[in-house]
Amino acid sequence: MSSVAELTQRAQKAPVISASTSQAVQHYFDDLVLLGVMPLIAGCGLVYEYALSHYAGIILGNTETAIFIMIGIMIMSAGFGSLMSQRVTNAFAGLVWLEIAIIVLGSSAVPVIAAAVYISNNFLLANSAINSAAPGVEAVVPYLFGFVMGFLMGMEMPLVARIREKVRGAEGAKGTAIVYASDCIGIASGTFVWAAYLGNIDVISAATLAASVNAIALSVFILRYRTQFNFQRAITIALVAAFLVLTLVPTQGAQWFAELTVSARN
Repeated sequence: MSSVAELTQRAQKAPVISASTSQAVQHYFDDLVLLGVMPLIAGCGLVYEYALSHYAGIILGNTETAIFIMIGIMIMSAGFGSLMSQRVTNAFAGLVWLEIAIIVLGSSAVPVIAAAVYISNNFLLANSAINSAAPGVEAVVPYLFGFVMGFLMGMEMPLVARIREKVRGAEGAKGTAIVYASDCIGIASGTFVWAAYLGNIDVISAATLAASVNAIALSVFILRYRTQFNFQRAITIALVAAFLVLTLVPTQGAQWFAELTVSARN
């Protein structure tokens, strides 16, 4: 009888051990995805910031001042975005839509700014009734984009922290510092990549390359957590559209961007 009871006890314990091991592996894989995606999107965000600052300097004629102002604006708006992230009900879906918006805006911001300045120089300045207000367009639009981008990027880390807490429970709630650390590592990496390579190529290619890495990281996240949000078809269509933008901006927009930039400088 004792041997039967002993065997029964072991049989009852075996699934518990197996489930615990499986959960540990799943948690490890979740961390691999989340703590891998976080530094990538953070580094891409810094590249967008530098690209906007660089082009603002071209337009305004003072790169150093433009960089300082742009960084200040984006840091401030990131704080507002961090607060706003609390209003996102589904952190998984919220992060997906957020990153799609960042990918599209980050890759296309510089050409759009160039277009706005071109319109200002060639249409607004030609109208004497609004001539006095027109010079403000080229001074405001780059920083407006910087504010929007900073706001969106400020929502990233809180959402990733919430997702990690969701998938890891109480243990994830205590790991906010890990998410913050991965964010800082990503920002530092983005700085090094910009200084070593991206800062030496044209600004559109730099932003597009960053957005491409951003899109790949987002794709990995979607594949891992696709069961955590609805509207999967809409998300797929939006992601395909984002990849299409990444294809069109460097190929079709390069010559157009160069012409607009020349006009903006003049």
